[in-house]
Amino acid sequence: YGGPNISEKEFAKQCAAAAQEKSDAESKKVAAQYEKKIDSIEAKLKREERELEEDEAEYTQRKREEAVTAAETLFSLFSKRRRSISSSMTKRRMTAKAKADIEESEDQIEDFQEDIEELEQEAEEALTEIKEKWEAIAQETSIIPVTPTKSSINLSLFGVAWLPQHMVQVDEDVLLLAGFG
Repeated sequence: YGGPNISEKEFAKQCAAAAQEKSDAESKKVAAQYEKKIDSIEAKLKREERELEEDEAEYTQRKREEAVTAAETLFSLFSKRRRSISSSMTKRRMTAKAKADIEESEDQIEDFQEDIEELEQEAEEALTEIKEKWEAIAQETSIIPVTPTKSSINLSLFGVAWLPQHMVQVDEDVLLLAGFG
């Protein structure tokens, strides 16, 4: 609200400043909410990246074990020792499982990265929407005439003042002189 002694330009400045203050407060609150969500997903992403590293190390180890087991099986065919093919199959199954774990981790990491990008875009849109909303509110002005009534006037101080004066006539002129000091 503007008083009667304020210009439209000054009132518009006050409205813009008040709207900016409200916009900043609301933007800060919304940004904090989105930042909290993004931080949570980033923590999950880091855990999944660590898991991917572990899965890759396990996959490398399983491939080595599978190769060694296959070589032992071939060697046992030419030697008199008998080696079961089932151990080769077990190693192959474990290698395939490790490979599947890697693919699952990569898919999960990709999903987390997409979620983060979506949240960042949502946050940007929400902040833009807040800014536009408060700019529109600041531009929205109307003149509301206010007429005072007896009930809207509050008398906070009442008193009688007396200022003594002397009226002196000099020739045809009448002079008012202070009646004190």
